[in-house]
Amino acid sequence: MGILFLQGSPRKDGGTRAMVGVFKRGAETGGNEATAFDVAGMDIVCRACEWCRTRGDGRCVQNDDTGAVCDEWDECDILVPASPFHHGSPTGQLPCVLHRAYTPGIPSRCKKTAMFLRSGASGVYDANRSICKGFVQGYFGYEDMGAYTATTSRAKGAVQVRSLLW
Repeated sequence: MGILFLQGSPRKDGGTRAMVGVFKRGAETGGNEATAFDVAGMDIVCRACEWCRTRGDGRCVQNDDTGAVCDEWDECDILVPASPFHHGSPTGQLPCVLHRAYTPGIPSRCKKTAMFLRSGASGVYDANRSICKGFVQGYFGYEDMGAYTATTSRAKGAVQVRSLLW
């Protein structure tokens, strides 16, 4: 089974990155193929110009990193968007790469999604689950494999997330 993690945290030592790392290693140990893209550090732009739909024959006019993500997405079975939630929303690059997914068309093989949500505050996940599920499951029609949350402070970072997940 192929699992694609879209890691949206810009923090190199943050809790979201730790969550992705732990689950990726677990998936690989279980015999699955797993790929993680650090979308927060990638060059991904969507100008909503509709070139892809109107003149680009499914290809985007932007020459950025989205092609590599979409190629891998088209080969995976499960999509796992992962993001810290700052001020009630995921980090900027994660929605951007999800929005750009319609450029090459809905990936045909992927049928399931899980979400990793992390915040420094507890009790903030319900609205974020609704937003993410509405978009990822509603638009793509993926089966819900659950949402995994971790509440960590920035100071405690990856060590606390690892202890929560083991």
